[in-house]
Amino acid sequence: MTHQEGEAVQPITAVVHWWGKGVFFFLVASILLLGIGRLELPLVRTGFSAWSISRTTFFFWLIWKIVICSPYGRGVIGFKKGWFPLPLLIFFAAVTLSLLPDFHEAADYRYFFFAVMHCVMVMDIFGSGDRPKFLLLLLGALPGVLVIRGIVHDPWVLDFGQMNRFAYPLAHANPAGLLFSMSIPLALAIILTEKGLFRGTTLGSLMAQFVGLVLTYSRGAWLASIVSLFGLSLMEHRLRKVVLAFGVTALIAFVTITPLRNRLLSVLTPSQDVAIEGRLRFMTDALAVGLEKPFFGVGYGRDRLREGVRRDVPGAEQCGFIPHSHNVYTELLAE
Repeated sequence: MTHQEGEAVQPITAVVHWWGKGVFFFLVASILLLGIGRLELPLVRTGFSAWSISRTTFFFWLIWKIVICSPYGRGVIGFKKGWFPLPLLIFFAAVTLSLLPDFHEAADYRYFFFAVMHCVMVMDIFGSGDRPKFLLLLLGALPGVLVIRGIVHDPWVLDFGQMNRFAYPLAHANPAGLLFSMSIPLALAIILTEKGLFRGTTLGSLMAQFVGLVLTYSRGAWLASIVSLFGLSLMEHRLRKVVLAFGVTALIAFVTITPLRNRLLSVLTPSQDVAIEGRLRFMTDALAVGLEKPFFGVGYGRDRLREGVRRDVPGAEQCGFIPHSHNVYTELLAE
């Protein structure tokens, strides 16, 4: 390489470096919004969400990687070994093949694609140095802010007189419960490994997340949290006292607060619960479609599932629109 060529490459290398810094910055911003909720801009009537920023960041990450792998990006680290995990690649390929021979009703596939690629991007950006620890702090400690925002937005969510479910600033109570069921074990991991300010702040966030989880009235999230915390207590002896304290607190809350107790006990009488009865019907229909097409299914996507149910289940029109079967196993079988 001549001196002139070297001078031409150096600025490109600098651009690639700072481009990567920008990708990291905006990916962190999207994870921040995952923990604090969508931000609205009052004057222009628009806002930013974790999804909107991360989706845009993906394209800049992809351009960054393409440039790195090009001749102009020589000398800069490209894709790491194992950047696309084999199990994830197999699952992605299986879902893609399920849509063949044509891709009709493939709207959900777009979101699935971005979800998989976002996972790969996060693994690539946060896979080295101190960044995994930083990612743990973001995902485990921040969701407590969601609870504060939700209570400030609607203080009546603390009124247990009726089932006023916690959702804001997320779209629905069930996604909120799902988020807390995943972030609470991460918060416990931070408390177990950190000291000083990080531990104290995360402890406060953990208590807020627990309150938010309870107020979602999401029975699936409650069950997921119980299972995950029980598993953590078996793997890590130091967590047993903390998990026991949470369990006792939850038991007292569910015994003394009537709406929580009624919500929990409703699983014992599914025929009298409209939500459970409807979901069982959807799962039964999805199971029927899966058994009708045990090898190839109807293809990935909610519209495909709805189409398959109406085609293969007698009287399925009575069920109305089936966005999903509310069960990942029956849905995968049908798809």
